[in-house]
Amino acid sequence: MIQIDRNARAPIHEQIVDQLRFLIARGRFSPGQTLPSTRTLADQIGVSFHSVRKAYQDLVNEGVLVAIRGRGYMLAERSSSTTSQQMERGAAIVQEALHRLVGLGLGESDIEYLVEEQLSELLSSDGGPRVVFLGRYAEEAKTGAAFVAQSLQLDVEPAVFADLSRFEDADFVIAPYSEIRLAMQRLPRTDVIGVAMGLPGEVLEQTARLYSQDTVALLTLSAATIQPLSNELRRQTGFPGQILAAAVSESAEAAGRVVEQADVVLYTPGAKRRAIRFIPKNTTALLIHAFPTAQSMRSIGDAISANLRS
Repeated sequence: MIQIDRNARAPIHEQIVDQLRFLIARGRFSPGQTLPSTRTLADQIGVSFHSVRKAYQDLVNEGVLVAIRGRGYMLAERSSSTTSQQMERGAAIVQEALHRLVGLGLGESDIEYLVEEQLSELLSSDGGPRVVFLGRYAEEAKTGAAFVAQSLQLDVEPAVFADLSRFEDADFVIAPYSEIRLAMQRLPRTDVIGVAMGLPGEVLEQTARLYSQDTVALLTLSAATIQPLSNELRRQTGFPGQILAAAVSESAEAAGRVVEQADVVLYTPGAKRRAIRFIPKNTTALLIHAFPTAQSMRSIGDAISANLRS
């Protein structure tokens, strides 16, 4: 999964380019395969689709990707770069990294140790399982994948049903129980692990104390998140009041209006950066996201470990 470091010196689109090159080199994408749309990838990693489009275009200019009108971006059948060109670019990258390591005060033995250690981890990770977290909507897929990845120290990719054709070679698909049957039908050769999804305890506690005359504002990144997350919130808390919702990526004005009418504001991780601009300081505001329960996390770890041992 692509991770963006907002404190890094490299621009966001360059970070995307570098990580896409890495994923392509590891065989994550096959020649002729269509990559996620610019908006889909942008939503998954929490950046502007303009940054993704610029990254894709850079890879088109390098001959790594091909842009096809009406179909998006596909991985080229083979890279147009020669071995000598790749070696030349690689040497420049190594030289820059070495200069920065020396600048940190590291000696030759320290640098050699770091290079060998990181190379060993990189090579050992190539043989790991391909794990996918299937969300009912894109924001759930992203937060679920990040949660499982951090908990189990695995590389976990987010996916929604529209993307499943890209994951036919996945070893494991983790899916909410309500989606297991569909996941098994779409990926019959993949091990599907079911999970129960929960919401943050602070969100449940605060919402459960509200009455029918109270109003909750729900700010999401995408409109597709609103209905399933609202339903889950009502199911787990019995909240009888009104939920006013807005997708911040679609209408800033709508987001501002629902916040003005709310007693409590809930916002998803993807909406956080934009949502905080609309929330008054004296308003209760909480982060809301669905994540696998602790018991489900133990089941996921046990299932993957048992499968890899067999």
